[in-house]
Amino acid sequence: MYYDFSANTHHVLFILRLFIAASLLVSSIQFLINHKQFGISGLLYWRLTKTKSQYRYFQGKYFNYLFNQTGFIYLNIFRILLLPAFVLSKDGFFITVVLALTSFLIYSRASSMANAADQLNNVALLGLSINHFFSKYGVDENMIIYFFSIVLIISYFTSGLLKIYERKWINGYYLKMTLMGRNPTNRSLQYTFRNTPDIIFNISSKIVIAWQLSSFIIPFLPKPLLFIYLTIGLVFHISTGVFMGLNNFIWTFTAFLPCLIYTNSRIG
Repeated sequence: MYYDFSANTHHVLFILRLFIAASLLVSSIQFLINHKQFGISGLLYWRLTKTKSQYRYFQGKYFNYLFNQTGFIYLNIFRILLLPAFVLSKDGFFITVVLALTSFLIYSRASSMANAADQLNNVALLGLSINHFFSKYGVDENMIIYFFSIVLIISYFTSGLLKIYERKWINGYYLKMTLMGRNPTNRSLQYTFRNTPDIIFNISSKIVIAWQLSSFIIPFLPKPLLFIYLTIGLVFHISTGVFMGLNNFIWTFTAFLPCLIYTNSRIG
């Protein structure tokens, strides 16, 4: 099947839903099989050890009952069961809202899931919920695609902006330490990074920062440069996900790339 990301909004949003669903699936499975999260005393009597909410109003008796022991496991399983319907429904306002609320509850309680990919997943689910609601009143789907493009560009740009104020990001030290520290179980990678000349990290860090800071030009690039730019981004996301052990990072950020292609075709 041919997907036209430059003109077909349905194709763009389908791929977005598909990759967001993949990210949520990986996130839930990763949590469920991570035994460090549980104090195990029998197959169905797992006691969660890391579910203290970031928000005070989610620490009451009923929320604690929901998230203690097997409740949190069931919440993740429930989210997994919602994903096929979420991907396949074009006008699934109800299923998207339920999935958004479920994901927010998981995000609010589990510190292990509170990373950039999960934050962006919540933004995507909120945006899709709003899009489904207003589409009933004739609001064009273009608007939500533009919104997602703006969100991703801001994400890239602000990340690069914060890095230029850190000397150790400029000289590559933080890049090296990040790659070595985020995936400590892979000793071969650690050995490789430890023995890589610092000049490689210095140059690589500058390239990453320059790429992030230049993200605001994406909507205005000619097509050949656009695909080169997005290919660099795809390689960056895949390598970051692999080297740093961020299993859902790849799926989330890749989900938004078709939005950039569509936005570029409308503006560029």
